[in-house]
Amino acid sequence: MTERFYSYREFARIVGISPQTLSELIKKNKVRVNSAGQVPEREVEYFIRRKLKKGLDDGTNGSVLYITVGKAQEELEVLLQTSKEAAGGKLAGVASIEDLINETRKSLFSVKTDDVTLNSIRVQYVTGILKELAKRSHEAAFRCISRCADISDINRFPLVSLYEMLMYDHLYTDKENEDEIRRCLLKGVLSDGSSLLGTMEAAFKSIAVSLHIVADDGSKRPLISRADWNPDTVQSIRVMPDEGGIPDNDFIKKFFTMPLVPGSGARSRKDGLEALKILKAVQTKNASKDGLLKAYNTGVRGYYTFFNVSDETTEQELETLTGDIYQGYYKVIEFEAPGGSLPANFPDALRTALSVCHKNNIAVVRTMKLSGS
Repeated sequence: MTERFYSYREFARIVGISPQTLSELIKKNKVRVNSAGQVPEREVEYFIRRKLKKGLDDGTNGSVLYITVGKAQEELEVLLQTSKEAAGGKLAGVASIEDLINETRKSLFSVKTDDVTLNSIRVQYVTGILKELAKRSHEAAFRCISRCADISDINRFPLVSLYEMLMYDHLYTDKENEDEIRRCLLKGVLSDGSSLLGTMEAAFKSIAVSLHIVADDGSKRPLISRADWNPDTVQSIRVMPDEGGIPDNDFIKKFFTMPLVPGSGARSRKDGLEALKILKAVQTKNASKDGLLKAYNTGVRGYYTFFNVSDETTEQELETLTGDIYQGYYKVIEFEAPGGSLPANFPDALRTALSVCHKNNIAVVRTMKLSGS
């Protein structure tokens, strides 16, 4: 499978940190990038392990590694069942730290499709669309105002009145002058002969199209107009929580009933690319939250692993396991030692790891006492 690469901003969003923090981690060589300055997907392992460690530090159940030698499958199943009963359902069975990381990694780059998750994603997506609509419309209104600073016929009106006419197509603070202000803003006063109201209307339509707030009949007709909202509505949009929560506002409630789904093949703003970017960001955020939370909760809950040394055990498997032991992913290590001494075929790498852990208090090391051992 071809490995995917991500920009700083994309990768930072996936692992739930700021691009600035990611940049610092890259400088410290905690996270690596390719020659193009992109972050490989595999670098999520650093953040998964960090979350798992945090869960272990916050949890109370710990983690246990059982090391056996030469056990048949039937014997391992008996030990597995015994360990489950001993743990009382508190500890989760983990094949290996590597398997846990791989499972979490997959969940980081995929999104659950259950109804609850899909609904949450849609609420967050529509909220993101609304906030971007309000933000960009506000910016467009001020750009228009800046272009009429030296036009005396327009500049004689209060700034708030000009802003309201451009933003909402109505006045709310100077209603008696609404017709006069509208007339002035409709004049062709710009260098290209266009009017400020016409420019604002074109900008608003462009914003609606880029956010895919358009009819699904191919006409790209905006489903909303500037006259549909007001200052109270825009303020309600600005303070909406990103995770959802629909205010008691007629415009916002109606907005959430609209068929707002971006085209998956959008490649430009004219196709609704900005909407697709918002959707992908929401999907990534949800996948990231679920994935890293899984690693954290596994640590909090506690887990156990069986490692059976056999003729099929590879040097790579031993190296990976001893690395996890040295890094403290197992708080308790129990090993099979018939007669009180390790079997002759017990790997030297594990012998050394157990000795180091015992001397340096990395883990509690003791002889296995499970029945059937």
